[in-house]
Amino acid sequence: MRSCVRSALYCTATFSLISTLVFLVFTTRDQDPVVVGRNAGVSTLNLLNGFKHSKVMLGPVVLKSTVTSSSGPPTLRLNIPKDKLKLVGRGENIQAGEQQVHITTAVYYKDYPLKPGFNVFLNGWARHNDSMDFKCCFFSSLPEADSQGVTVTEVAARMYNVYRQWIVDMQNAEFSCSVPTAANATLQFRYVTFVKLTCRDIKDKVMRIEMPEVIPKSVGVCLKVTYGKVNPEKMVEWFEFMKLMKVTRVFTYYFDVEPEVLRVLQYYNKTGFLDLLLIHPAKSRHGKDRGFRHPRYSEQAFVDEVMAVNDCKHRMSRFDYVVIMDIDEFILPKGNITTYYDLFKLASNRFPKAGGFQVDAYVVMTSWGATRDSPLHFTRYTNRTLEANYDGAHRNTRWVFIPQRTFYARNNYVYTRSGFNIAVLPHDISILFHYRNCKRQWVTCNNSTRVTDDIVVKYESRLVENISRMTLTPLLYKSTDYIKHLRDWHSKHKTQT
Repeated sequence: MRSCVRSALYCTATFSLISTLVFLVFTTRDQDPVVVGRNAGVSTLNLLNGFKHSKVMLGPVVLKSTVTSSSGPPTLRLNIPKDKLKLVGRGENIQAGEQQVHITTAVYYKDYPLKPGFNVFLNGWARHNDSMDFKCCFFSSLPEADSQGVTVTEVAARMYNVYRQWIVDMQNAEFSCSVPTAANATLQFRYVTFVKLTCRDIKDKVMRIEMPEVIPKSVGVCLKVTYGKVNPEKMVEWFEFMKLMKVTRVFTYYFDVEPEVLRVLQYYNKTGFLDLLLIHPAKSRHGKDRGFRHPRYSEQAFVDEVMAVNDCKHRMSRFDYVVIMDIDEFILPKGNITTYYDLFKLASNRFPKAGGFQVDAYVVMTSWGATRDSPLHFTRYTNRTLEANYDGAHRNTRWVFIPQRTFYARNNYVYTRSGFNIAVLPHDISILFHYRNCKRQWVTCNNSTRVTDDIVVKYESRLVENISRMTLTPLLYKSTDYIKHLRDWHSKHKTQT
């Protein structure tokens, strides 16, 4: 503890505050971030300090250096030239001063973790063995002229979660910055940047705070990171199936993709169905540039995908459900269920305390060969594994989660906030097909018991109809045979009906 050098009165107040905090740490039972000490005194520059505990994170608390009657958020008036601040694009990183912390996403949360409060969750990367202490600098507006000053609110960031399953060059890291709104219910910030010590050290980059919209009956799908070679025809089939399931929006980062893949991504991005961002993998001071294609540092690539998953969690935080899925995976509703929302809502009615659903996957081994003639890739195969979650290690589950009930997510697991739990998406209402070839290390793959399951066939006609309406030639400019087969099949079956 720092020595008391100002006055006996200051020391007495400080020890009193610390005693109160210790009492609160050991008396709270909630495992989510809890807030204490919301009344904020104002000094020349007040700092909101976050307190962390192994299970409980407390804060923000304002340490008063002078006694005033004001209880508003701490502010600082700065004269910043108009041209100094650069607004970064969505998906670009801002480094927190000299710290090895790189923030990609800033998303507003109402009343979590601070209630009442203006809360912003930050997602990005941090170096595991370096300091992660930094400050958020909030702006309501940016300077419009050089003569204008700008009001900045300075808040200490609190570490929310750091993903440490693998220790790599840069870990996925989440933080939060909160300002109490009890004194000013209309408090709104639009921009944020990050510094090591004080907002007086602001450099040049600021980030727009994302304000997620509430969409009734909404389902988001998180594709994580799209990279390298992907079959554009299969991509179109997958996106059109998601539309058939009334998915609200798909999110993916992309990196180093083939031109024909990027064309498909950009097409769905222009329609508003896909939120598409270029990922900028952060590296440490001595780290190397990296990507996702092989050869690669696989564990770092997995960690980067975790970063993308938690980006989905924040960007889609006001959605009802979010699905973590890849382009070769399809959740297929059973019976009369026709949309993902209705499917997941039915599961929620059965398990009202569920914050996430484990989805058992059945592998459709394409190396077993097609079982029927179809113009679509994913309806040519109807043989699947008897066992669920077969990937050679029996760990092939996928996940659906409710963002407001989720603490953090991984590629293949979801951790709920306290008070909620995990349930299995019931097998009687859906099945997940995962299309892939047998891997060399799957020594039992070709001899595995096969089950014929033609549930995909009922979607064939509608998907062919929808895809045939699209302007396919410029979109799938390398797929002449695929387009011809699709249209011939459509014309033949349309004539028959």
